[in-house]
This record gives sequence, C-alpha cells and structure tokens, in this order.
Amino acid sequence: MSTTVSRFGRFCRVLLFVLFQCTWGLPQTLVGFFLFLLCKLRGRPSFFVGGAVCTEWKRGDGISLGLFFFCPSWGGLHLHEYGHTFQSLLFGPFYLLFVCVPSLIWAGLPAFVRLRRTKGVPYSRLYCEGWADRIASRYRFERKTKSLERLPGRPRKKKIPPSGMGREDL
Repeated sequence: MSTTVSRFGRFCRVLLFVLFQCTWGLPQTLVGFFLFLLCKLRGRPSFFVGGAVCTEWKRGDGISLGLFFFCPSWGGLHLHEYGHTFQSLLFGPFYLLFVCVPSLIWAGLPAFVRLRRTKGVPYSRLYCEGWADRIASRYRFERKTKSLERLPGRPRKKKIPPSGMGREDL
C-alpha cells in the first residue's frame, strides 16, 4: 500500500512540476524546447531527471531552461542544473531576467572569469549559482542508472570547491 501511495505521490509531484514549467515557466521552457530539438537533431542523449529533461552535450558548461537542462556527461553538473529548474518554478517568467542573465554574465564575461581564476572566487559566489548548489545538495544523482533520489532532512551544509560543483572555467 505505501509503495502505491509513494508512486502516486511521486507521479503527482512530477505532473505538477511539468504543468508549472509549461505555464508559469513558459518563456524559458520554450527556449529550452528549441535547444532540446537542436540537440536531438545532433544525436545528443536525453533522459528524465525528476520530471525535467536532461540532455547531455559535448560542451563543458551547462544551462537550465525551464523543463529542460543541458550539461556535459562529465563534471557533476547534472544536479546543479537540476537545482536551477526549481528557481525557474519560483521566478516563472522572470527567471530569464533574475537567474539566466546574471548567470550568463558571471560565467562568460572575461573580467569575471579572470576574477575567479586569479582571486579564487568560487563560481557559487553569485547568488543564483550558490542557491542552485544548495538545492542540488538535497538530492543524489546516480549517473549510471540516471536515477534521482531526494535525501532526507535538511540540506547538508558542505564546502563547495572553488570551482563550484565540479565546474571548471574553460
């Protein structure tokens, strides 16, 4: 009985996640969908992670756009990008302005790349990146089985390496 209830509860959570991403998070989900189609045309593998669609690409960075997130198969970015999907749920149509734009500037502007390299400033210093890491710390992702598990209790406080969840500046 409890297995049926937990499966039903999981199904309802995933259904609500998808519903909200396709309504409240529609702008970023549409952009993510078009990027997903482009990646599928190039033969990139995709799979479901907790209701979101993860596509692995050959780039060394990741991006989360509503219901879809994209990351390399190496480096441990799956959970970090999955954390951004929850920010998308919270901010809805403002996600692109409050999370994506600052994140893209922080990741790509040469002055910030240099600051992180020379001063050792962690990637997670930017509010939305550290927040995504904290959300990610509540989950465990098994790459081989592509399974996601929510960890019990409060999120663990852990030291984030200077490169931030395995992310390396290229």
